[in-house]
Amino acid sequence: MSTAAAAAPAATFALVSPFGDPALLPHDSKKADIIASGVITLFLAGCFVAARFYTRMFITRTRIGASEWLVLLAWIFSFGVTIPQILETGYGMGAHVYDMAIGDINSSDSAKAGLISILFYSLSLTFSKLSMLALYLVVFPYNWVRSVSFILLAVVAVGQTWVLYVIFSACTPLEAFWDPTILGATCHPQVFWLSNQYLMIATDFMIFLLPLPVVWRLKVRPGHKVLLVFVFAMGFFVCAISVIRITLIIPLTNNPGPDFTYSGIATYYWTDVETNLAIVVASSINLKPFVSCLLPKSWLSSPDGDLAHNNINNNGHRYPMHTSLVDPIATIGSRFSRLTGRASPGEGAGAASHNIHGGHNDPIVADDTKVLSIATSSHASHNSSSYLDNDSQSTSNSHTIDEELGLPQHEAGSELKSHLQHAVHSVPSDQTLGHDRR
Repeated sequence: MSTAAAAAPAATFALVSPFGDPALLPHDSKKADIIASGVITLFLAGCFVAARFYTRMFITRTRIGASEWLVLLAWIFSFGVTIPQILETGYGMGAHVYDMAIGDINSSDSAKAGLISILFYSLSLTFSKLSMLALYLVVFPYNWVRSVSFILLAVVAVGQTWVLYVIFSACTPLEAFWDPTILGATCHPQVFWLSNQYLMIATDFMIFLLPLPVVWRLKVRPGHKVLLVFVFAMGFFVCAISVIRITLIIPLTNNPGPDFTYSGIATYYWTDVETNLAIVVASSINLKPFVSCLLPKSWLSSPDGDLAHNNINNNGHRYPMHTSLVDPIATIGSRFSRLTGRASPGEGAGAASHNIHGGHNDPIVADDTKVLSIATSSHASHNSSSYLDNDSQSTSNSHTIDEELGLPQHEAGSELKSHLQHAVHSVPSDQTLGHDRR
């Protein structure tokens, strides 16, 4: 061997880690965070659902309707989101790949759990939407709101059917979704999954936007109006979270990276928040009676006092307003028919023709001068009182916006009744007029 050959350095080979310098690698784990995220958000959503049922059963003592049962189902389905995520932590999710032995990573079972989580994620969100739409159909009698609600119900139902198809036909055969060794299998492209997300975001936005114009026009105190708008507008946070979630999923789907058991953990958090926040929003709409029981009354009152005790008419006289928990005349449907002269859904065909004369064809209108002019007709006092009493009986079984949204009765509609009663009783009766003529 030559001296030059002996002096040549020996060839060396080194494996380059895809994770970078091993000395600088983090060794934290997010397994506990995944579990905490799912459990905490699920528990909080359950508290709101329980509060809604408690309000119905023990505070307002009203019938538990479809909206309550649907949001309960949404919460039950959210267990199907959290439990598979917790199971995935046992399959390696949440830890760094380089911190685990090969046998600690179970990609097959993790993929199965992930598919189950996707299924119940879609079901939970769908039933939260159905719960809100069912409540809209009860609370809002306006034809355009009901028509749009029915259309959205159909869209949500068709959309969920499409999601179920995509999930159960994710791959052919389905086992290929979690077993990449199956030869000749075909799976849906990414666009199928993204279409589900886009459809959910679109329906979320329309559902949460739908009641805002109606709520904003309610004649309630500014504080209550802002609170109502805020509760409904909370739904847009769900939309925002959906957008954040999908922006995280797209790059992970295209390139999960070498540390795939750790890189996508943020999507778990946002999935938990989105699913359970939708339940919170659906349950919060009519929780004001529950909150009123917890907070001091002074916190819920305006500086000027309760409107029910501070109504002053044009002559400077005070007159009482009804503050009962369920005032039938405050029904949205009844008020709608009085303001427009048309029967609202659920009222009889003759409801639109009722008026303060007790049977004439002049519809009640919102203009105060017309109400006063109607009240000056003969026998107005007697007939209008009969009308109010009869109307209260005819609408006693209706849901009121006060009852559903937890507003004080005088705020949503009883002010109209008080104005009518005061206008009637402030007009001289026939006997008084006859005495003056004599």
